[in-house]
Amino acid sequence: MIKTYSGIPGAVHDVTIATDNQTSLRELITRHQKVGEELKVFADKGFIGCESYLPIMTPYKKKPNKDLTEVQMKYNKDLANHRVICERWYGRLKSLFRIIATEYHNDREEYEFFFRLCAALTNYHILKHPL
Repeated sequence: MIKTYSGIPGAVHDVTIATDNQTSLRELITRHQKVGEELKVFADKGFIGCESYLPIMTPYKKKPNKDLTEVQMKYNKDLANHRVICERWYGRLKSLFRIIATEYHNDREEYEFFFRLCAALTNYHILKHPL
């Protein structure tokens, strides 16, 4: 069974959650692949370094006193163009449902139900009012 990761109690960085659950994350991504296809998750700069053990794509990070090459800047821009859809979806989710945008104080088991409900309603809202 794949564990869900919504509502991890406390202040835990996404990279820590991904690292601690890398086997089930890899399994989840692999399950959605078609034959001959390699799926990767678009991630932000916070996940740089995780590419060695997770199927993710991260942007290039500028090193001190060095500029990115034209190819690296184009890659970062293309990656950002793909990631913006996800970022806008989460923005819509948080703007529609305060329960997602604020600290949750109720039963942890109920949070997953509320998150899934809010996610489904956000998807419906996007059908009616596209990003």
